[in-house]
This record gives sequence, C-alpha cells and structure tokens, in this order.
Amino acid sequence: MADNARIPRPSPARGRPLIALSPLSSAKLGLYIAMREGRISKSELCRRLGWNMPQVARLLDLRHASRLDLVDEALAALGKRLEVTVRDAA
Repeated sequence: MADNARIPRPSPARGRPLIALSPLSSAKLGLYIAMREGRISKSELCRRLGWNMPQVARLLDLRHASRLDLVDEALAALGKRLEVTVRDAA
C-alpha cells in the first residue's frame, strides 16, 4: 500500500501458509482496493471527507490503530459499505 501497488488476491499455494488479517487490516485493505479500482487518490478522498492528508494516510497505514467507524466513513465516501460477519470457529 505504501508503494501504491496492486494487492494480490489470496490464492491457494502448495506449501505456503495463508495469512489471516485482523478485521481492521481487512477493512483498510478493502478501502485501499476500492480507491485503486475507482482511481481515487488520497487527495480526492481528503476532499470528499473534508479531512487532511495525515488523517487519510493513517487510515491506510496497517500499523495505525484506526477506528473502524472512520474506515467505514471513508468507504461510504467511495460509495461502498463495510460489512462484518460473525461465524462459528472452525
């Protein structure tokens, strides 16, 4: 994300472990992917939300403990909706 590169989709690879992401990291990646697919820059997202650049940068930083409601607000500005699903443990 820091390099503005495409995030590969998960794929089954023999002998390679899959990485489970936290719900917050998954939401942030969803935001990043939605921005790339919609060709929305960080600057444009700032304008749509009325935020400044450091706020949007933190929202896209996987090491920053952003609030999930702010990720949801950013997704809404892109015409997306965050959904959370609870399932039985395997």
